[in-house]
Amino acid sequence: LGSENLVTVARRQPLSSVKLLDLIRCDALTTQLLLVLISCVSPSLEVLRLRHCNVLTDTAVLEIARSCPHLKTVDMSFCDLITDVAVHHLAAYCSKLNLLDFVG
Repeated sequence: LGSENLVTVARRQPLSSVKLLDLIRCDALTTQLLLVLISCVSPSLEVLRLRHCNVLTDTAVLEIARSCPHLKTVDMSFCDLITDVAVHHLAAYCSKLNLLDFVG
């Protein structure tokens, strides 16, 4: 699916009970699309996999952390734009977080 189609699907489907969102190596992903998807699944989301997501920024992680307080597992490995600031955002807003994969 292209990014426009993903946005359409996300907005039309009832995603409020989604607990796992796996976007590993999703080449169509943009920051805008990621935040739309997060808004559709939060706050039920518990597992978020964003490995090799080259558009992910610390600012986007802040929005994710604020929107998804029940996150338990986050994989941000090999996300080149992420810094320690993103880890601090997750720690501040996601008190249930017990696994953070931040390799690379």
